[in-house]
Amino acid sequence: SQYNKQYLLKKYGKALESKIHIIHCGIDVEKFRPRAAKKGTVPIILAVGELTELKGFTYLVEACSIMKKNGYSFKCLVVGEGEDREVLNRKSSSVRVDDIVVFLGRQLQEKVLKLLEATTIFCLPSIITDKGGREGIPVALMEAMAMELPVVSTRTVGIPELIGHQREGLLVPQKDPVSLASALEKLLDNKELRIAMGSAARKKVMKDFNIANIPKSFETIFG
Repeated sequence: SQYNKQYLLKKYGKALESKIHIIHCGIDVEKFRPRAAKKGTVPIILAVGELTELKGFTYLVEACSIMKKNGYSFKCLVVGEGEDREVLNRKSSSVRVDDIVVFLGRQLQEKVLKLLEATTIFCLPSIITDKGGREGIPVALMEAMAMELPVVSTRTVGIPELIGHQREGLLVPQKDPVSLASALEKLLDNKELRIAMGSAARKKVMKDFNIANIPKSFETIFG
């Protein structure tokens, strides 16, 4: 990502600039494409990722608590497994959203596709950890966007290269459950906005993160 390029240049010096080329990873946009699935009456917020500090799911749980207090009716489904599973379960109980937030564990890709089809909003509140842990551009976000889902994520690492704020989705500061809740509420309140952002999201992925285009990128660099 551009973020990682700048990180390397800052750490090792500008002399490397001509030697660093950016080729984004991509996804199969035919496998991850919008389908005419029947949405339920209760909106679904879906999150997919390893249950570790890096993914910021504790802030999603807190955001769900805020939204519940604000009178919103919804379900939040979290797909994934990891070392923070019990911590997140306890957090969910302590803020009284264990009736709303459901941890589904690991799921096969076909099951994830079915969940994406039924989803209203996709959310991944990634963070930079206190120890400096960070990720690049999460593939889970690309997959959701390719399904024409509006996405809510954080303004960290390479994520703004994938999601233009108020174009393909909404970006909020990391570790900020109040802003996260506000963004999710904004999308829950506005179906037209969800549709517009979902459409823009798929176009962005097809243009810049389509796995079919990656060989062309290598040809451009290496001739």
